[in-house]
Amino acid sequence: PDTVRWSRRTSFWVEVAELFTIFAFVHVALGSALAGARAGAEALISGPHAVMFWVGVIILGSVVPLLLNLLSRSHKILACSAILGIIGALLLRASILFSGYYDPIMF
Repeated sequence: PDTVRWSRRTSFWVEVAELFTIFAFVHVALGSALAGARAGAEALISGPHAVMFWVGVIILGSVVPLLLNLLSRSHKILACSAILGIIGALLLRASILFSGYYDPIMF
């Protein structure tokens, strides 16, 4: 019981920190002086890869595991929420790579 309680508590704070970090990343990129950073952030939140970001990363990868962690004590459901968190992390990586803006270095 102590291990499950520790993992639930840790999972909660990790999900909260992840959501904060994602939104801080987007906020900083939107306020950046670099046009490439702004274009990438705009493509991430409202461009062609926005569905992958909002549905895959935010909802399925962060909010659903957070809610499952708060509402359930079942080991199977907590394992499913961990799998959703891993899928969300992979989708975060993919959505950031896909929405990246190529800015060539000019000498």
